[in-house]
Amino acid sequence: MKRWIFLVGAFLFFSCNHGIVRNQTRGEALGTTFNIIYLAEDELDFQKEIDSVFAAVNRSLSTYIPDSDISKINQGDSLVVVDKMFREVFELSRKVHKETNGFFDPTVGTLVNAWGFGPGNQISMDSLSVDSLLNYVGFDKVSITPEHRIVKDNPNIYFDFNAIAKGYAIDRLALMLNNKGIENYLVEVGGEVVAKGINVEKEKPWVVGIDDPQVETGRKLKLLINMSDRALASSRKL
Repeated sequence: MKRWIFLVGAFLFFSCNHGIVRNQTRGEALGTTFNIIYLAEDELDFQKEIDSVFAAVNRSLSTYIPDSDISKINQGDSLVVVDKMFREVFELSRKVHKETNGFFDPTVGTLVNAWGFGPGNQISMDSLSVDSLLNYVGFDKVSITPEHRIVKDNPNIYFDFNAIAKGYAIDRLALMLNNKGIENYLVEVGGEVVAKGINVEKEKPWVVGIDDPQVETGRKLKLLINMSDRALASSRKL
């Protein structure tokens, strides 16, 4: 699947320590891979809860699912009542849009599709085409009503929250683990990482390895990062 950027994978390192159980689940979600480790005194299985978080994010924010809320809105459905996830991502996007003087803008979906990096149809692009499509770009052209419906100044405005959705997903996964009373965990989704506590198996911070983006085949570590109660996003341009 084509993307404007892709996230560099993270290697995860561990050892063994008696009395501590390393619970781990990995798989694919949100168009990428995930790896989640949560340490506790007992064997635990939060696979159902993890799947539920991913499913909720997809239902709300995935442009690759035709009947998701964002897809319906992009298709012109003005009656969709967006859920809490959509509202939180929308408001966070508004904040980042303002703080970056408009450089971060999730209404660029029309351009993303036109260039062939989204689920929409790619078209032949030139400067006139870009100028024309820019009429459908601008976070100041969209809003949320008190009834939680999206209003667009132009029906051709197309939302694409992919630049922020994975980061939001790991925040939701971290919240789920917090609510379960887990004090030491590492969550990685497509290169987006959040770490809480430490790797109690080693009594050290979590260690995350970042791939060298210049290696075309195979994998080579560029650097190692110690993490504790921190989050990290890694990416590179195509």
